[in-house]
Amino acid sequence: MEQERDSLTDPLDVVVEREAPPEEIQALEELFRGAGVRAEVRAAYVRLSALDLPYAVYVLAPLTWIALKFFGGAAGAAGTDAWEAFRDGGWLGLQRFVQEVGRARGERDGSVVIRDPEGPDVVLSDRLPEEAFRVLAELDWRELTNGQLFWNQEKGDWHHATPGARRPQSAPKLPRLGQ
Repeated sequence: MEQERDSLTDPLDVVVEREAPPEEIQALEELFRGAGVRAEVRAAYVRLSALDLPYAVYVLAPLTWIALKFFGGAAGAAGTDAWEAFRDGGWLGLQRFVQEVGRARGERDGSVVIRDPEGPDVVLSDRLPEEAFRVLAELDWRELTNGQLFWNQEKGDWHHATPGARRPQSAPKLPRLGQ
C-alpha cells in the first residue's frame, strides 16, 4: 500500500556516488528543500574505476510522489489518484526534477534512478526528450511490478527488463479508450 510521504517523519533517502563533490551534495539538498521535501543525501554508492564516471543519484520513493512534488507540491494523493494526476500533466514535474538534478550535478552525464517500492526502478536522465516523460505516463503500471525501465532512444519507447528475461521488452501501455 502506497503511503502518503507528506505525513512521514523520516527524510527521503537519496544516495549518490561516494566520490560526489560536497558542493553537489549540498545543491541536491537545496533542491529537495526548495520543493518542501526533507531528504538525506548520502554519498554511499561505491564504484571502483580509474575513469571519471557519470554521476548517479538513487531516490527511494514512489515515482508519482516525486513527480507531483516537483509539479506543484501536491503529492498527498495515493494510489490511483496519484497515477491519474501523473497522467494529467504530473509527468512534467518528473521532467523538471530530473533536469534540476542535472543542474545540481554540474550538467555532466549521469542518471537518476527512481527506486519505486511498488514498481520497477526507472532510469532517467536530463538528456531524455520530453516525449520520454510523456510516454512514461501512458504505461500500464499495473503490469510493471519489478525490474527496470529504461528509454530506448532508437525505438522511441520504454523498455522493461525483468530478472531472468532474455532481453528487455517494450513496456506495456494502457489501452486507449475504445480499444
